Amino acid sequence: MKKILLFVPLILLLNIKTVVNATPVRHELATKEETLIYYVEQPEQVETYPIVLAIEGSYVANSGPTSVLRLHECLSPEILSWGASLITLERRGTDGENIDSNTYHYYNIPSQRLSDHLTLVAHIRENPPVGWNKKLIILGGSEGGPIAINLAQKTNPDACVAIVGCGDQTFKEYIWKFLKSMRACLPWWRRIIFCWWASVPTSRASYEARCKKMKKNPDHNKWWFGQTFKYWADALDQCEADNFLALTCPCFVVAGSKDIECESTDRIVKIAKDNGNDVTYMRVEGMCHGALDPQWGVLEGLREFLQAKQLIR
Repeated sequence: MKKILLFVPLILLLNIKTVVNATPVRHELATKEETLIYYVEQPEQVETYPIVLAIEGSYVANSGPTSVLRLHECLSPEILSWGASLITLERRGTDGENIDSNTYHYYNIPSQRLSDHLTLVAHIRENPPVGWNKKLIILGGSEGGPIAINLAQKTNPDACVAIVGCGDQTFKEYIWKFLKSMRACLPWWRRIIFCWWASVPTSRASYEARCKKMKKNPDHNKWWFGQTFKYWADALDQCEADNFLALTCPCFVVAGSKDIECESTDRIVKIAKDNGNDVTYMRVEGMCHGALDPQWGVLEGLREFLQAKQLIR
């Protein structure tokens, strides 16, 4: 049963300014299992341009599966104004407003999303759009952050951007700390009701048992804490730290000081910088997970980073 929204995903954005009126063009890419749907928007009045491939965060469990177009339409005015093209990929089972929920949840696991984005990057490189200058920027937020990092490690883009989605620990450890933080914020009586209603473990032993149960039965029809058992079985042991440290392209990392485990991002960025990696870190004081709320200036910081790396105008 779907009971709780786990994260504030990257797609929950506020009031990004509109400076370009454009319409994303829908494309199909056939695979052995499903046809992938992706969207492309190109800037007007430029001869050549880089591509920004944006990877969305977790979906909103209490409102059901949604299209990546929500993210695309939020980002496109800003990114197109930089003279860059924007590409986004739907999750399987999604085609705009047409969504097959069973297919969506069957394939909605991080490793599948990484695989599908790998397929898309290979397709773009084999069939380059007219005007593309071969510069590729991979951007991911929240759940999309680790996917962007892992994708960048395999595809060697010109830049990797991880917004509120980069750290030095497994997803399993992150979730445990997230649960403890949630419990600590509640009065004792509400904590009891919440933990019972949402099946939230109250001890490390019960959490380990919950994780073991989901790994043993990765069913996409069974739910815990806003995601399917299949999702958790795939995601819990994933850690992007090694791939992040192995990146050779410039990286832009964003974290909020009030987000869960911002310290995890602090640690991995420090290691990367000590190793000589080209990492720009935007640590925003007072920010939680809503990184694209205009008050935090994250897109402005990203634009300055890409300009400094001579990837956009």
